[in-house]
Amino acid sequence: DKLERAEEGGSQAAGADEKKVYSTMCDLITPMKATPGRLELTTTHLYFWELLELRDGEEINRAPKDKKWALNEIREIHLRRYLLRRSALEIFLMNQTNAFLNFDQKERTKVFQKLVGLNLPNLVYCESGSPEEILKRSGITKKWQQRQMSNFEYLMQLNTIAGRTYNDLSQYPVFPWVLANYTSDTLDLQDPHNYRDLSRPIGALNEDRLKQFMAR
Repeated sequence: DKLERAEEGGSQAAGADEKKVYSTMCDLITPMKATPGRLELTTTHLYFWELLELRDGEEINRAPKDKKWALNEIREIHLRRYLLRRSALEIFLMNQTNAFLNFDQKERTKVFQKLVGLNLPNLVYCESGSPEEILKRSGITKKWQQRQMSNFEYLMQLNTIAGRTYNDLSQYPVFPWVLANYTSDTLDLQDPHNYRDLSRPIGALNEDRLKQFMAR
């Protein structure tokens, strides 16, 4: 049974000093797939045991794609939405990788609280609240204004705080379109004509379309 395999895998993974803290069903979300499985949290690791599902009686001739993350490698934990439901967590690791996990809504809160309660040694971010509240508390706008962050770093931080992620194509990070000149061989960044009119939305930059909008 696929559930028994996951439970047996979890019990085998735990070492003498590793104790089980919590276990629940979830999906591991990647850009093209949601993989069902069981998440197991211990005092030292986070495990994901894939539950292989038969489709139309087709046999699966591959090993399950299980995952294992050391708790001391977790750097950030973000509350996320998935399919318009506040039911997911995204975990960022010290090695610049991440994992996007979707739960039943009540289970997400339990897993978040259990993880934070373990006092992870390298955890630097686990805030909750609205994106506006998190942005105000983060202080990143002031750092950007003081040139302590690059434009790219600032925009990526804004995307992350807003809940955007590379793991979900419906919430992929976005960047502003600021240039208007795509034909010149060289670009004079001091020339204002090379930039688009930021006072208008992109849909209103074309004069014909702007007239249509104004006529509505």
